[in-house]
Amino acid sequence: MSLTIQPRRITLVGATGSLGSQVLAALLAEAANHQVSVITRPGSTHVFDERVKVHRVDLEDIASLTHCLKSQDVLLMTLSPESYGKQIPLIHAAAAAHVPYVVPTEFGSDPTHPQLNREIFLAEMQRPFRELIQELGVSSWIGVVSGLFFDFNVRNGFWGLDLRNHKVRLYDDGNVRISTSTLSWVGTCLARFFAMPDSFIQQYRNDWIFISSFLVSQREVWESAQRVTGTAEADFEVARINAKEAAVVAKKGMQQGDQTAVFGLLFALTFQDGYGSDFQDRVLDYSAMGLTAPSLDDIVSGLAEECA
Repeated sequence: MSLTIQPRRITLVGATGSLGSQVLAALLAEAANHQVSVITRPGSTHVFDERVKVHRVDLEDIASLTHCLKSQDVLLMTLSPESYGKQIPLIHAAAAAHVPYVVPTEFGSDPTHPQLNREIFLAEMQRPFRELIQELGVSSWIGVVSGLFFDFNVRNGFWGLDLRNHKVRLYDDGNVRISTSTLSWVGTCLARFFAMPDSFIQQYRNDWIFISSFLVSQREVWESAQRVTGTAEADFEVARINAKEAAVVAKKGMQQGDQTAVFGLLFALTFQDGYGSDFQDRVLDYSAMGLTAPSLDDIVSGLAEECA
């Protein structure tokens, strides 16, 4: 059976960030040939692909934002944490412009998991924005659960695998498997999701889509690194961290005002069983979307080449 895809008019906010740039690239590469626009600040000097319609407007100016969003099918936001509040005027503008779908900045851990929500406030940070979309009663929100960003966290040393210096930091035995996504896979899935027929997309109105490149443990990623680099376990310096103790330390740091401690808590919880990190049974049906998830070894090989 052939796959039916269609172009949509999609406006992206946050297109120059780590995730946003990957989403933009995927939207432009999508076979459905989406009509892509970006909204960016007036002072931005970033040069975009000539296929992108660029709106340089004040992100607080609802009237201007509404004009930019006229006739659009999707408003997709990939904002940094310090810019979350910018979503409010954008959501109001989307409603005024009658945009059918709004994707708020929802990327990350499963916000529907009760035990995770009891432990960490990150999962609840976006609730006001979802509620605002529903209160306005025009657009529907679609939240994205992607797990930890795999490549971003490996590059920045948060995953516990230092490819350049051959060091590994494992939570407990390193065998807890989690659903995790590369930045580019999130972009690919969103670009194809919004190329699907309306009947497919409407299943997820005011709901979540779950995206995962692979279900994998720290130890499995380490083994992949050994395969693609021709190294052995003995070539790595290994440290082990008690995940429960690390969570306690992170909570104390948060109580003392350390704003970065929340990320330590997130990782300590993610690599424990029982915090919703394995959501493979809820991921999008990639075959129905004509997609094939990436290979772990291919991704790790690319990351290793970056560190060479």
